[in-house]
Amino acid sequence: PDLKDSPIFHGLVIELAKAHESSLAKTKLLVDAGQRYARALETVYQTSLDFSDAVESFGEQCGSLGDNSGPAVIPQPTVSMSRLVQSMREVSSFLELLRTQVELIVCDGLGSWADEDHRRIQDATKVAKARKAEYDGARGKYVNKLGDERMATEEKRSMVKEQVREKRVASDVARLGLARALVESKTRFEIEMMTSIASVMHAQKKYFEHGCAVGGAVDPHGMYRSSLARPLMRPNWLTGSLGLRARSFASG
Repeated sequence: PDLKDSPIFHGLVIELAKAHESSLAKTKLLVDAGQRYARALETVYQTSLDFSDAVESFGEQCGSLGDNSGPAVIPQPTVSMSRLVQSMREVSSFLELLRTQVELIVCDGLGSWADEDHRRIQDATKVAKARKAEYDGARGKYVNKLGDERMATEEKRSMVKEQVREKRVASDVARLGLARALVESKTRFEIEMMTSIASVMHAQKKYFEHGCAVGGAVDPHGMYRSSLARPLMRPNWLTGSLGLRARSFASG
């Protein structure tokens, strides 16, 4: 028996078509989630820039206190604040890079592939249906004309049979093309999905690595500034300084 006409082949095509629809739905869900992820990253990125500006402004105000509060009240805070702000903005740039990668990999890359693959399956399905309709029409006409006197000669019957055979071959080729496209789509879906997820996970890993590296570079500056500020936190210095200021204020 011809495999192309077997129930097994028809069942396989139906199952592959269902698998394609399921894959398309899963891809759409992942792309939608990627778009939400990208929007959230954009919001966090803008917020981090605002936060950096606020920290920078705070550092500038702290630096201005040294002009009116006496010597060594705040030991050069703007230096460490500037380094912190620079690091925060650097981390923000990595956040923006992560957002761009999510958009390119999932929203644009995977989404575009899914749309193109679905159009390819739709085109193959239309061709298969059209060729099947042509074959069914030719076969029906042949059967209806068997009693026609114009089909009495063997030559005429052979010519019509050849036309029906050509339509059947075209239909079989189209059905096999559809089955092949569905199999390729199923395999490609698994590859594209896993590649996209792995690429986003790698991008997230690089973001955290960059953030940790920048944070580690800031730490020595913070420790140095803490060592400068530590003497200012001693009770005797604080009490003496406040007392001296109170007496100076009271004496007018």
